[in-house]
Amino acid sequence: MGFFSIALDGPAGAGKSTVAKGAAKELGFIYVDTGALYRTVGLKFMRDGYDTNLDCDIDAVLKTIEVNMIHSYKLGGYNIVLDVGSGAVHAVDDLAYDVINLYETKSADEIVSVCLEKFASEGKNIVFTGRDPEKVAEAEKKYRAKFPRVNIIGCAIDSLLDERTVDEEGVEELFAFLDKKGIFVETLVLNAADQGLGQKIFENPLTDLMKVINTNVVWNYCLCEHAAARMKEQGGGNIVFINSNTAYRAIPDRVAYVASKGGQLGLMRALTLDLGKYNIRVNAVLPGMIRTDRWEKNPDFYRDVPSRFTPIGDVADGTDIADAVWYFAECARNTTGAELVVDGGNTVQLYPIIPKE
Repeated sequence: MGFFSIALDGPAGAGKSTVAKGAAKELGFIYVDTGALYRTVGLKFMRDGYDTNLDCDIDAVLKTIEVNMIHSYKLGGYNIVLDVGSGAVHAVDDLAYDVINLYETKSADEIVSVCLEKFASEGKNIVFTGRDPEKVAEAEKKYRAKFPRVNIIGCAIDSLLDERTVDEEGVEELFAFLDKKGIFVETLVLNAADQGLGQKIFENPLTDLMKVINTNVVWNYCLCEHAAARMKEQGGGNIVFINSNTAYRAIPDRVAYVASKGGQLGLMRALTLDLGKYNIRVNAVLPGMIRTDRWEKNPDFYRDVPSRFTPIGDVADGTDIADAVWYFAECARNTTGAELVVDGGNTVQLYPIIPKE
């Protein structure tokens, strides 16, 4: 089979990236944003203080730049571009943002797993949901074996029927199933999220934004509504949102995700007022960076992240998030409408700490 290279050109906003991504996905090709490569080189010159209007040796500088396309490390199917020579991340376009990994390296599966183990180890019965039926069945089997004295039920359910429509019928069926089994959800932990990777203003269709908003806000509201109705009848309960510190500080080209997390906090506050009279407490945990297996696989990439992006020089792991959720669920009797940030102080730090040479 021969080698194919397809280049798309056109004016700003013409849809080059959208068409290229779609074509690459359909044909199984590698998508490369050459604009990001150009900006990588430009940033290198700016960062090192070169003035290209003067007589600097451009060729000599270019020879010091090593740009590596790491195809094995992807987020949302997009390639990450690194300036390996400086050890910094320069290209920011369609990398689904390595900055996601600097400001928010979050594995939803890991958070769910650790939270589940935390509650199960305390003797709490567990009902968890997931989109993939096989993964749900596998996890249910695993945790039943690990916690034989705890009733653990996994339910496969998707959040959306399509970009515009939340699967409300699926939620109704889920709670009808629990009602039939006599299971009361005392604490509802909401961790469903669509990160909206690579979404860029002017380039993504409106349905992309709607999909993120519907998953992160409308879907979670739907779950809250059905759970809270039963909590009201039972005399109270707890709702805990796993939000994000991006509700406080935005990151580039993540307009849908950042907006959804801000909206989710607004939802949390409104529910606090509406449900308080029924003894239902509503709170939110806001993680920042979270240490996952991605760190272990890319030690050089994450080497300086904790010291540069958190005042305490450390980042959270799944256990830290689970402990925060447990606090709201079991230890904070008089706390509702609260936001607990678990990010090592990243939110209060205005700029990353750049070590001096």
